[in-house]
Amino acid sequence: MPLKTRLTLRYVGALTLVALVLIGAWFILQQQLSRNTQDAWLINTAGQQRMLSQRIALLSDELTVADEADSRARVVTALTGAIAQMRRNHEALTGPRGAFARTADIQAFYDGPEGLDRQVRDFVEIAERFLAAFLQNGASAQHPDRLIEVAAHELLQPLDDMVTRYQSDSEWKLARFRNLETAVVLVGLIVLMCEALLIFRPMVQHIDTTVQSIEAVNNELREFSFRISHDLRAPVASATGMVTIARDALDDDDKASAHYTLGRVEKAMLGLDRLISDIIAVARRDESTAPELVDLRALVDEVLARLSSMPGAGRVAMNVSVEATAPVMTHRVELNQILENLVSNAIKYTAADSPRVDIAVREHRGVVRVEVRDNGRGIEPEHRADLFGMFKRFHRDLAPGTGLGLYLSRRLARALGGDLEYSPLARGSAFSVTLPAGGAA
Repeated sequence: MPLKTRLTLRYVGALTLVALVLIGAWFILQQQLSRNTQDAWLINTAGQQRMLSQRIALLSDELTVADEADSRARVVTALTGAIAQMRRNHEALTGPRGAFARTADIQAFYDGPEGLDRQVRDFVEIAERFLAAFLQNGASAQHPDRLIEVAAHELLQPLDDMVTRYQSDSEWKLARFRNLETAVVLVGLIVLMCEALLIFRPMVQHIDTTVQSIEAVNNELREFSFRISHDLRAPVASATGMVTIARDALDDDDKASAHYTLGRVEKAMLGLDRLISDIIAVARRDESTAPELVDLRALVDEVLARLSSMPGAGRVAMNVSVEATAPVMTHRVELNQILENLVSNAIKYTAADSPRVDIAVREHRGVVRVEVRDNGRGIEPEHRADLFGMFKRFHRDLAPGTGLGLYLSRRLARALGGDLEYSPLARGSAFSVTLPAGGAA
């Protein structure tokens, strides 16, 4: 999957999680606001019932002492409205609208022969009977002593207790909402932490790794361009000068000098050809072939057969040990290039006396290791850090080369899902190619 697609999917996933948490928090907040609105109505209505009970008693008493007709009419209107309002409030509190807040405890407080429901209904009936009698009989109507007594001594305390119960229930809901709000905040923080650890941190690491890789490639290309410009011009300049010398020798009929000079030109051109071949190999290192089953023993034999005509190869004792017999699924061309480079280096840098090259192929825990050893001069400790760099050569006096072979071999080994490692020996060097036995990367 392309990097852009992976980053986009991760970013969309992170935003989706944040959006889900925000939407969930919004729904919870809306539900709580709705409950708060209902609780506010409930507490206000219950408190209004307490106030109405006392107002009805006061208006009833005021009605009996009103002298003027206008005053009596005003009090009658107010008393009628108060009684009707108290009945409507009670029906709302005990009906479907108030059902949301009627816990088992509150319902028990309303129910029963002595419950608040019965008390309020009886009080309203008493008030309605008194008002009807007053409208019918006028000042001769019975005094509202019973109504005042019920309002002051029998109904006030239960109504006050009901307001307290509704208020306590609302406070309990608010406390529960605070806990829920804390839980939502914690969930949001956990989601953000998970996003930071599982989404954004890998994204940043991946981007950082990609940037580092790009910078490393740019540095390699910069070094490559600097070095290649020098290494390409040097043999051309040398050959140009020697061609002039050869021409002068031919003009002087000095064939021996001409042949010697042309031989040096040929050597320079062969070195240039090797350099160009390595440059092409480096430039094409990402153009991988298709993987196939490779018999490692047969591949090693092919490499040795091709290198048998290499200068100095005839005097080197070659020893091959292959313990991994199963074919390996890998890229044959790339692995062949790695082995050919390692074996040719081993032949070039073996000891002058009794030269020896050992090639061992082993498999252990799903990893195939091909090791090439020589008994030559080895690599000095101060040079080992630069061993796999471009254009790094450490024994120019022993054999020609471009300094790209080990650099290219390690890149190819890593492209195959493995690696190329160096191990110093008491005498000589050991290079090990590791490959996954299950197949190439």
